[in-house]
Amino acid sequence: MATDSTGTVLTFPRPPQRIVSLNPDFTSNLLALGIEERVVGGTDFCLLPGGEKVGSLSHPDLEKIVALLPDLVLATREGNRPQTVAALRRAGIKVFVAAPCSDFDGYYSLLFHLGFLLDREEAAGRVVLRIREEISEVEASVKDLSRPRVLLQLGAGPIVAVNRQTIIHRAIQAAGGINVTADWPNRYPVLSRETVLSLDPDVIVVAIMGEEGIWGARQWSDFPRLRAVREGRVFTLDPDLICRLTPRLGEGVDRLAALIHRPGEKAGEERP
Repeated sequence: MATDSTGTVLTFPRPPQRIVSLNPDFTSNLLALGIEERVVGGTDFCLLPGGEKVGSLSHPDLEKIVALLPDLVLATREGNRPQTVAALRRAGIKVFVAAPCSDFDGYYSLLFHLGFLLDREEAAGRVVLRIREEISEVEASVKDLSRPRVLLQLGAGPIVAVNRQTIIHRAIQAAGGINVTADWPNRYPVLSRETVLSLDPDVIVVAIMGEEGIWGARQWSDFPRLRAVREGRVFTLDPDLICRLTPRLGEGVDRLAALIHRPGEKAGEERP
């Protein structure tokens, strides 16, 4: 038995054997728990070795999901629409809805929930232990260093950052930086160029996929008065490493620390 973030209590006579994942993060975690053969469906963005693609996060193909006869669908409160969850539940399908994670412990709790639901508690424990150790090593390595002020950018048009209610904020802290938008009221504040100029961060890290990320980072070269531009400390970072709740989180924190503190050592290839 488990209770999800909507207060719904889920019970199973045995661990679910047919799972549909409506979020790429879930899919990555399921694979890390060693149950890829049980994942019968995922979104178009899920990296599935097998299974059916069921559409996007916001508008999945409900008929296709029902046809897969899942005994569990995994969804998120932040990434999937309540209408999708309600429609699946009306069809008699059990849906576990996860809450947004604002810190590392929230992610570890999610992994333990998945382990409990799927009878993979030991595997979940091993994954959590590894991530904890990786992050602890990074925190120890930056403990005595100065803490540069960091803008971590998730969107280029408009400019989107993160506040302290996000796990990305916690990653910036663990990597030895200070999040310049920590105290903004929205989880993902939208900034103007003028606001960024007034914040004048020491480091700008653009974590946006593909060409948009490269373009977003290069745009800052038009603002040489920014300290990060003057000192050559504008970088791109694969958003899969830092923006998703996956077992690569420890690697992402390490890469972020390299950009913040050791750009010449490990992050030269990340310059735009």
